[in-house]
Order: sequence, then C-alpha cells, then structure tokens
Amino acid sequence: QQAQASKNPPELSCLLVMWLPGGEEHEGIGDDIITFDVELRKNSIPLLGIDLVLVGSKGGCCLVVESVNEGGRVAAWNQVSREPLRIHPGDFIVEVNGIRG
Repeated sequence: QQAQASKNPPELSCLLVMWLPGGEEHEGIGDDIITFDVELRKNSIPLLGIDLVLVGSKGGCCLVVESVNEGGRVAAWNQVSREPLRIHPGDFIVEVNGIRG
C-alpha cells in the first residue's frame, strides 16, 4: 500500500541544512561544514519552492537541493536571511521536522 502525500503542507516545516566547503554559492565563507536550522511557516505561501534529489548511501540518505524557485517559502527565507544561512543548490537537507535519513 502506497502512502499518500498530504494535500495541505504543515503550518511549519523545520529543516536542518548542511553545506560543504567548495560550493560556488557559499564562496568566501570558509572551509568548515556548516549546519543550520530553517523554520518555514506556511502563511500565505503554500509551496516550499525547491527541487530536491534524494541521495542514499550505507550511512543513510539525505535530500540535495537542486534548485530554489522564486515565489516559494525557501526563496522568502533567503530574502530575509544572510549568508551562510541561505539555502542554495548543492546544500544538503539532513533532517525534516525532526526526522533524519
């Protein structure tokens, strides 16, 4: 039996985002791996507005941000956040609403 996706996204999506040094989007910020929490409230923006790729390994899996689309909650987050706390293509989402891998 297949699980059905909810038609209504939760009011709050909590993401734990990680990025690795060397990505073009985060140039000049340093060579450390950075993780940060993102809280995306639904408000009047129903869509997250990101394209993701699921990547798996023996250690688990995560989502890799493929693109950030204008008009979504992630783009709105990026507008009010400073580097390195913006979400960019190539960033890893390692936890969503308290659930990992």
